[in-house]
Amino acid sequence: MIAGVGLNLSHATGDELYDGLASILIGLLLLVVAIILARNNISLLVGRAVPEPLHREIERELAALPTVHRIDTLLTMQLGPDDVLVAAKVDFDDEATGADIEAAADEAERRLTGRYPEIGYVFLDPTRSMPGTDGQRARRIQEHHTLGDPHAT
Repeated sequence: MIAGVGLNLSHATGDELYDGLASILIGLLLLVVAIILARNNISLLVGRAVPEPLHREIERELAALPTVHRIDTLLTMQLGPDDVLVAAKVDFDDEATGADIEAAADEAERRLTGRYPEIGYVFLDPTRSMPGTDGQRARRIQEHHTLGDPHAT
């Protein structure tokens, strides 16, 4: 539209100034669009965490698995507009067998991908509870949320 208006004004008035102004306006428009796209997508390039409400829902889903004792660390990364990675350090019940842990991992992936189609990858890392480390892990989880989400309070 801008080019058409500039060309028509140049043709109607005989002054090429309007064509030049239209070209400058088109360049400015492209610059504005590029800045908007860069601001919206830069966090996807460096990897951002999913929004906090979705993070809490994912944590609830994982904690609800039958053999899960506790979620020690939950990391999420937005790989693309509709592509999310979930990685968690999970403390399973001490009585859980290898088969129980495999079944829980499969169930976690089924639940999460079924409820949230944007989740493409779910990785669970079975971990043993270490005495006295709960507070340290909780601090690391909170620091991750604060660093990974620019809107975190």
